[in-house]
Order: sequence, then structure tokens, then C-alpha cells
Amino acid sequence: MKLLCCLALLVACACPCAAQNTPAEWQAKAAQKYPELAARDSEFNKRFVATYTERRSSKPALFANPQWPMILADEVAAQLAPGSVPPTPPPSQPVAPLAPLKPAPNPQLAEYEADATPSSSGLSAAKFRWWAPDNVKVRGVLLLIPGRDGDGRGMASDEAWRALATQLQFGIVACYLHIAKDDPFTYQGDPKGVVSDLLNKSINAVLAQNGLTLKNPPLAFWGHSAGGNVTQQYMIHHANRVAGAVLMRATAGPGDLAPGKGDVPTLIFVGGKDKPDWVKSALEYYELGHAAHAAWTLALNPKEGHEIGHTQALASAYLAAAVSLRLPTQTYSGEGAKPIKLNKQAGWLGDPDSLEVAVAGQFKGKKRKRSGCRTRQRQRRGRIICG
Repeated sequence: MKLLCCLALLVACACPCAAQNTPAEWQAKAAQKYPELAARDSEFNKRFVATYTERRSSKPALFANPQWPMILADEVAAQLAPGSVPPTPPPSQPVAPLAPLKPAPNPQLAEYEADATPSSSGLSAAKFRWWAPDNVKVRGVLLLIPGRDGDGRGMASDEAWRALATQLQFGIVACYLHIAKDDPFTYQGDPKGVVSDLLNKSINAVLAQNGLTLKNPPLAFWGHSAGGNVTQQYMIHHANRVAGAVLMRATAGPGDLAPGKGDVPTLIFVGGKDKPDWVKSALEYYELGHAAHAAWTLALNPKEGHEIGHTQALASAYLAAAVSLRLPTQTYSGEGAKPIKLNKQAGWLGDPDSLEVAVAGQFKGKKRKRSGCRTRQRQRRGRIICG
């Protein structure tokens, strides 16, 4: 995993003059102090990733401190300082073989299946898997929704998603939305919010089944393809519940701009080699939101298609920043906290040509180009150019 190699793409609505309170903010500060940290395949970046991986196994408690990115970056800088030589044991003290890595603890995974799926939902079944970190009072839910008819329940066991959930103090609900026979599209469109309501009822049922009194919790979404379409439709019907969202190759992109939807920090991954109609739809919807100052970020990779690719680190960093800013206080029981509206002038903008990055109120570049892609006119001529 190339951790931090894409930090410049992360748009976090946090003032640089404020104290760094989240790992994402400390990541940005570390990259500012050590620019080579954000350079893909640089020696600094490689050493940082290796150190991060080792510390995850040997010193997991370190990551409870939000300053861990700076701590590791300072350590790597010391390792790379001129004249620094890693200590080696004398010959009389043979190096002991490394102990095999022990599998991470696996708290009980709880299964849940909705009692009934309305015929208008386009689903024949809705099944979910719950996971929550040990000794953490859950204050929200990370919802993971795969592509069409995909069984995403295995994602509840993914260590990267578990690390993010632990950091956010969230539980995980990983989904399997089984489509009705010969009806692959109804559940994605969800015009009346039937699937969205089904998700709400199922999340509350999962929480109750696992002994939590939290109801209607704030949510963070990751959805791939059709799962991204379900996510963006959910934001049309229940934008006030969503703290942040990642749309991974959603064929409709961010979709229609409904009231409150533009306030949800949303990272939209588009592959330039995806189906042309899907790319066109995603970019056109993004431009509508962009013109209305929606809190959306576009990440377009011209060399990728519909696959997920190497995007999880950026997706996790984005959701971590969004949730920490939208849910600054901790709510553990009763009715779930409502995400607060962000001050967009305190967010960060970047110019994909000059690589200038600055807080919105101080950004001197061309704001029409801040998304990472050039104007719609060039897109219409088939030229999608990204920084």
C-alpha cells in the first residue's frame, strides 16, 4: 500500500492555522515538512510505508495518537539523515529469527438478514455482516456496499477497513444486496427511497441485535459501482445522516444535486478507461455540483477502468478527515448525532497544473480547475486531462 502518496488530492476542510487533531491533518503537516513523503516511490515514501507496516504489528498502540504520521515521518527522516547507519548486532550476538506474525484478533462477526425486502426495491434479499472494535463505544457506522449483486460481507474482515472503523469509533456494516431476478437496475435507482429506508431499518436492527442502544447513527459510505449508485441515492433521501462518502466508479457519479446532498464531503473516483457513457455521466453530474459549490472532490485516473485499483488508502484518509470534521463531538447512545455543516472557505483547493495547494480563502490559482480536471469544454471534445 502506497500510504500518503496521494496526499495532495485529499480535500480536508480544516484551517491550517488550527491545531492538528486528526491523523489526516498530521499527515498533511508531515508532508509539508517532508515534501518527499508525498512523492510516489521516493525512498522516503518507501521507508515510511515499511515503517508503518512494521509498527502496525509491533506497536499498535502508537496509532491511538493522532500525531502518528508526524512521529513516523520524523523517525524516517532520522534514518535517512547523512551518516546514519542502522545498528547491527556484534557477531557474538546472533540475530534471532523473526517470530511469525500472529493473525489479528477477530471479534465475533454478527450476521443479519432483513426479514423482508419490498417488491418495489428490486431486491430479493438483503444480508449484512457487523463488526465493531473491542472496547470502543460505537458512535456511527461505516457502510460498505459492493458492485451489482456482489457479496461484500467479507469486507468486514478487511484489516484496512477495521483500522479506519477503529479510528472513527464506528462499527462496520458490510452488505450483500441480492438483486431480484432479471432486475439489475431498480435497486440502484431507488427513486422513492425504498432501498434507503431498508438500509436504515437494517442498520438499527443490527445495532440492537448487538446490544447497542444507538439509533439512527451517523454514517460513512464506501460504494463501488452499483454500490456507489445506492450511496448517492441514499444521500438524496437522507443527506443529514451522512458524514462522508466515497463513490468508487459509480456509473452515475455523484448523481442529482438534491437539498443537503452538496454538503456531504464526497470523494468521486472515476477511471478514464471506464465505459465512456459512465465517465461522461459521472463528470457531468460532478460539474453540476461543482458549479453549485458542492463539497465534492473528483479523483480521475486516466489509466484506470472500472476496477477499484490502489485507492483504499486515499479513500480511508478522506473518510477519516470528513468524519472528524463533521462529527467533532462524541455521541455513544440514544439518537445518533447529526453531522455539522462545514465552512467551505476553510477547505483546501489544489491546482492540478501548478500543484499549488492552499486553504480556499487564500487560494490564488484558477478555481475553475481546482477539481483536478480541466473545463467541461475539453471533456466534451474527449480530452480528459488531470493533474
